[in-house]
Amino acid sequence: MSCKITTAPINIPPSVNEVGGDNTDFYYDYGISACSITNKNTYLEIDCFDGINKVGSGLTGDLYVSSVRLYKPSLNSYDGSKADAELIITHSGGGKNLYVCIPITSTVSSGGSTDWFNQIIPFSPPKPNGSKSINVSNFTLNDVIPKAPFIIYEGGTFEWGCSKSDIMLLFNLDNAININYKNLNTLGNITEKASHNILSAPDYLKSNKKGTLAGPGKISGSQKSSTLTCTPITDQDGKNIESPNSSTWVKKSQDAGQMIGNKIEQYWIIIIGIIVGIIALIFIIMVIRAVRKSSGGGSSSDGGST
Repeated sequence: MSCKITTAPINIPPSVNEVGGDNTDFYYDYGISACSITNKNTYLEIDCFDGINKVGSGLTGDLYVSSVRLYKPSLNSYDGSKADAELIITHSGGGKNLYVCIPITSTVSSGGSTDWFNQIIPFSPPKPNGSKSINVSNFTLNDVIPKAPFIIYEGGTFEWGCSKSDIMLLFNLDNAININYKNLNTLGNITEKASHNILSAPDYLKSNKKGTLAGPGKISGSQKSSTLTCTPITDQDGKNIESPNSSTWVKKSQDAGQMIGNKIEQYWIIIIGIIVGIIALIFIIMVIRAVRKSSGGGSSSDGGST
């Protein structure tokens, strides 16, 4: 059943004049993850987010990753033109979805996002509904997030989210990530073009100039690392959707630090005790030798006078 309130994809303008406030900031730090790919015919579903992810926005609060989709060509348009491909990361939390929409352009160079795609595209299942686990190394979504400003579309929702409270973060084509030509062609051979109506952009889009320039694990507008507290995320019924281990890592880290400190203190006490004992033993030995020497000297003197 199709969504009756879909407001995306849209034709993204080259620039947006209205500036969003600090509440539009987006922070992220995705963990290292395993990966499996499912061919959904019109896109690849990339299940690559089972690590500890610390993600959130002032508009939503803390978030978890619910899906990652790769389309060729892009769903959104950019000033009337499609990008070669588009990666859409859907986050959920607090009864909302937040979509991070990243345009992709082809290149002959390597490194960064091209290496990320090169770990999965050549090994993706070629037929619809096929699924495959892929052996990856140091695989994290951090490698595909542009360090750039973004556009905020409050109320933007795709058919798989279908909520008026959803939000889209849109990177412009000038800040696209890259995929090499060979992998782009492979993606086109194993998936079909998705059919969606492109809607006009609303006049209430906002821009966040700081965007993700600071990079993962940092507050926008600062180059200093900021500690992101991992808090439990619950569903609409109030049930924890994350593992207990991931929601209590801060406390466990503090407890571990305290235990290490106590151990170090105990070791210092032992070491100091050993040093004091050695000094005392040396002193006792020196006293005994002095007494023996004094006693021996006295005996020799008596013998000479007889």
